[in-house]
Amino acid sequence: MDIFVGRVRELRWFREVMGEQHTYPFLLYGPLGCGKTTLAQKVAERAEELFGDVVVLYINARAKRARNALFTNAVQWLKEALSKFAKAAAGEVGEFLARTAVDIALYFVEKTSKDILLVVDEFHRAYRDDPVGWVKYYMDLMEHPSLRDEELRNITLNVVLITSEYTAVEKILPKGYADPYMVWNLAREERALRRPQPAYRLRDAMADMRRKPQVRRRLEEGGLGRGEVRKGHRQEGGGRQDGERGRQARSC
Repeated sequence: MDIFVGRVRELRWFREVMGEQHTYPFLLYGPLGCGKTTLAQKVAERAEELFGDVVVLYINARAKRARNALFTNAVQWLKEALSKFAKAAAGEVGEFLARTAVDIALYFVEKTSKDILLVVDEFHRAYRDDPVGWVKYYMDLMEHPSLRDEELRNITLNVVLITSEYTAVEKILPKGYADPYMVWNLAREERALRRPQPAYRLRDAMADMRRKPQVRRRLEEGGLGRGEVRKGHRQEGGGRQDGERGRQARSC
């Protein structure tokens, strides 16, 4: 069965993500087993069909072997990239590649000169020391191209961070450093389509989380609406303290 069957909403969202240079990363959240990983890998494999002249880099922070840690449509450079980056891993390969994701993106830009969609799956495993700082680091790179390496300044670089760990979502969203998107399994999707859904966004739920514990139950039951891609967003406040922690963690 084609994994894209029944995923029209998600594919439209991925296309919107690569429609322009955004100033913030995207946070894709869904429970274990709902198909996030398979969907992202297939998006990487069929990037030309979906986006045109774009390189998709999918990094799985959970992977223990190099062959499972990095997927891309730029397959002619994959073996060399794994040889260059995975061999330097002292521990878990997937976590190491997630921590060097921007360097990997730079490598593929140098080889292809194409726009990049960077997807880091189970990112909380690699960034567990400071998930908020890492997300702020990505936002800084996207909002301020002057902070990027020279080769990355003239291309579109968008970032999607995937997680099933709700505690990471709970820490990140109140800061406003990422735009959330919810994904469920197909059976839940079909049930949701048969009943009207409130226009209730995940970040709205976060604002009410401590005052309304039932919001968590609604999230677990699949009753929350999905976020759409924001247009023209610019982050205010927050400074660079969190982003600096992310950069320091990346240099470790």
